[in-house]
Amino acid sequence: KNKLTIGRRGLGRTLCLLGSLFVLPLFPAQAAVDVSGSITANTAWTTAQSPYTVTGDISVDNGASLTIEPGVTVYMNAGINLTVNAGSLMARGTAAAPIVITSANDITTGTPAAGDWGQVRIQDGASDAGTLLEYVDIRYGHGIAIQSASPTLNYLNIKNSAGPAISQDLLSSPVGVGNQASGNTINGVLVPAGDILGNVIWGLKGIPYVVAQGLISIGQSPVISGINPIQIQQGETLTATISGTRLSTAEQIVFD
Repeated sequence: KNKLTIGRRGLGRTLCLLGSLFVLPLFPAQAAVDVSGSITANTAWTTAQSPYTVTGDISVDNGASLTIEPGVTVYMNAGINLTVNAGSLMARGTAAAPIVITSANDITTGTPAAGDWGQVRIQDGASDAGTLLEYVDIRYGHGIAIQSASPTLNYLNIKNSAGPAISQDLLSSPVGVGNQASGNTINGVLVPAGDILGNVIWGLKGIPYVVAQGLISIGQSPVISGINPIQIQQGETLTATISGTRLSTAEQIVFD
């Protein structure tokens, strides 16, 4: 009969191999932390607890501050917004560990699409000095909306938004450098037509400003409030009175 003989040296190696197989540690995947609702006290979303899943609208209120640490991933459910109403948002990633705010479908087995979630909204009550987004990737939502606020936005990478990468009103003065936009409906900062009546700064660098259809007036636009008479026939000559505001510099009148 055949015999299987294991020498002392070979047996030692076999035991060492088996021992190494048994001591390999197992690290389960970190479960996402669910968050929603109004933040009324200073709150931090930490790297150690990442990722976070936003299951309902988040608002920063009551002068509170929401701090998001470098390397944190935030998954946004469908239609959900992150709004700074009265307080500050300090989302300061790094080049090596950016913060990611993206669709809840943006996982290995998911199929994310533009417009999966809402917006990051920075409102009139936000602290301008305390609101800073730096090295943040924003994906598959509706971009950033700024309303009568002046945050600092540095090194943002906004991708695959349904709509503009950033939109702002004519009262806002955001500033920042190194920003990028790709795959959005508008790869720029969308501003509406209208009158700029105060001192504002268009200070975001890296992506262009895009003026919506219409005109932007520096100062209040001229307004015609009345014309007398209101009708004239072709070939007729008459004197007409045009009344309104800010008409003193008018050089030409064009009739349809």
